[in-house]
Amino acid sequence: MRKLILFLSFIILVSAIPAEASGYTAFMSDMAPYQGDTLLVSFKGTAKPISGTFMGKPLTFFDYKNSQMAVVPIPALQKAGRYQLWVTFDTKEVFMRTVTVRARKFVKIVLGIPKELGLTDTQLVTKLGEQKVSIDATVKAETPKVYFEKAFGMPLYDNSKITSTFGEIRQTGNSVIRHWGIDLKGKEGASVGAMSGGVIRSTYFDTVYGNTIILDHGEGIYSLYMHLQKIKVKEGDVVERGDVIGLLGRTGYSTAPHLHISMKVNSVPVDPARLVEAFKKKI
Repeated sequence: MRKLILFLSFIILVSAIPAEASGYTAFMSDMAPYQGDTLLVSFKGTAKPISGTFMGKPLTFFDYKNSQMAVVPIPALQKAGRYQLWVTFDTKEVFMRTVTVRARKFVKIVLGIPKELGLTDTQLVTKLGEQKVSIDATVKAETPKVYFEKAFGMPLYDNSKITSTFGEIRQTGNSVIRHWGIDLKGKEGASVGAMSGGVIRSTYFDTVYGNTIILDHGEGIYSLYMHLQKIKVKEGDVVERGDVIGLLGRTGYSTAPHLHISMKVNSVPVDPARLVEAFKKKI
């Protein structure tokens, strides 16, 4: 399978926690994440984390690059404020840090519906709701395995042209639609690469999202690629980061050629670009 080199256009600052005196080194990708970010928490050493909680939800740790790591989604609608993260080790030691979730400003725009789509705003919202049910059913399956061995990367050769940001509030007719992903402008037919290793769980065409791929990276992490001109993989295929899985297009609810990327962590939508940043800090 042809490979696509993934370019990253971010300046990364590592947010690490100093080594603990009692058997482990802790790492946290960010002590003050924004709404919609992804927080990485990992420990390396002889002491092993056996349980943890953050924002009232349990943390799941798995092996990643000689450490025990948890990938934690920060919901976009989570109230800004200070939250405590607790981790208990097999040595009965307890790790606690206060994480400050910062408010994020979401862009508001007015967006019409392409005439060729043949839908009213009410019909569009209904279609989106139907697809959400279908997508949620796919991404709620938390495969207890890590398919990715490398950090996540962005899917195009040029990822600098973000035309629609994560969480964008779209006024379409009398309806308001939230954009739980990012749109990357590109040339029609351009190669689209897998953001990291995984298994293709679903490929399909939808009136709104066009040609779509859902890629399972394991441990509840999924990436979704939409509006593709062509799908180059089939369900069940195993891919690595950079493998070409489709071609950029404008199928479905699209006014110009672009790639819509969404990412789900434990069924929670997160900003794909920010997740990539978090993983690059871990390296």
